[in-house]
Amino acid sequence: MLTLNEVNTYHGHLHVLHDITFTVEPGEIFAIVGANGAGKSTLLGTIAGLYVPRRGVITFQGRSLPYGRAERIVRLGLSLVPERRQIFDDLSVRDNLFLGAYHRMRRRDPSVMDDFRQVLRLFPRLESMLDRPGGLLSGGEQQMLAIGRGLMARPKLIMLDEPSLGLAPLIVQEIFRSLVEMREAYGLTVLLVEQNVRAALSIADRAIVLERGRVALAGNARALLEDESVRRTYLGVKGDDVHRRRA
Repeated sequence: MLTLNEVNTYHGHLHVLHDITFTVEPGEIFAIVGANGAGKSTLLGTIAGLYVPRRGVITFQGRSLPYGRAERIVRLGLSLVPERRQIFDDLSVRDNLFLGAYHRMRRRDPSVMDDFRQVLRLFPRLESMLDRPGGLLSGGEQQMLAIGRGLMARPKLIMLDEPSLGLAPLIVQEIFRSLVEMREAYGLTVLLVEQNVRAALSIADRAIVLERGRVALAGNARALLEDESVRRTYLGVKGDDVHRRRA
C-alpha cells in the first residue's frame, strides 16, 4: 500500500533521514519506534507532504506521492494526526471534528454525517462534549479529538505521531485499544510513530526501529519486542534479565 524506497530528507543542510526503505501492507498496524531525535516525526512529515525528500521515491497504492502537497496527499487517502494534537482550542469539539472533513464538505459528500456518528461511537466520551471548546478538554480527550478529526477525512491510511505523548498510563492504554478498534471498524491501515516502544510494539504487526535517521532494525513487532538490543536500549531491561526471562 505504502512504499518508501531510499528516501532522504534534509532540514536545510542537516541530513535527517538516510535511505529509508520499507513497505506498509494494507490493513496492518505498522510501528516506527526509536528515541527522541531519531527522525520519526520527520519521516511522517515527509510522507504527509510537510517536507520534500531530496532523494528517494514514496508511492501510495502504486502512485508516486505529490511531494510537498499536503492537501493533495490527504485527498489521496493519507491522514496525519500530528504530535501534540494541534487542535483548535477556541473551536468546539464538533467544529474541530468537521474541520477534518473540510475537503469532503466542500463537495457535499453525504457520508460525512455517517463518519461523524462513527467517530462518536469509537470515542463516546466526546459525544457529551460536542459544544465544549477543544482547549478545555483533558490531554486524553484532546488526543481522541485529534484522532477523530483525522478519521473524518475518511483516510485509507492514518498516521499518528506520538499519540501517547504526555498522557497518563491508563489513558495511553485506552488510546491504544482504540487504535486496534479503529482498524477493525474502518478497515484502516495504521502507521504509528511512538517513543513508547513497549506500547507500540504490543499492538503492531510489523515495525522498524529508527536510530539517527536510519533503519536499525525491522521485522515482526512481537519479535522486536523480544529482541535483546531493543529491550536493553528502549525498555530498560539489562542483558542478564533478558536471558533470565528466556530461560
